[in-house]
Amino acid sequence: MPSVKAENPHMKMQVGNAIFDFVQTLRGQNMAPKITGMLIDLNLDEIQAYLTNYREFQKKIGEAATLLDSMSKAAAQQQTPGGAQPPMQMQMPQPGQ
Repeated sequence: MPSVKAENPHMKMQVGNAIFDFVQTLRGQNMAPKITGMLIDLNLDEIQAYLTNYREFQKKIGEAATLLDSMSKAAAQQQTPGGAQPPMQMQMPQPGQ
């Protein structure tokens, strides 16, 4: 287990290396790097909590995955014209107007 102390300059790298395979097993190859990055950026107390409690670790992974999923959906809506609204329909002039 890595030294989870503020004075350890390599703490984030060590924690990331320690948890990556577990995250990858639980959430897959595509999400593992992002979720691992999110988990190592938590405050020191939260890192210590999830490193010593597997249920807490699973909970944090779930929270991170949910956040990434909601951000992905929001980004997809912004890429469509007008957000989630249907495309505008053009009004064609009627003959004789």
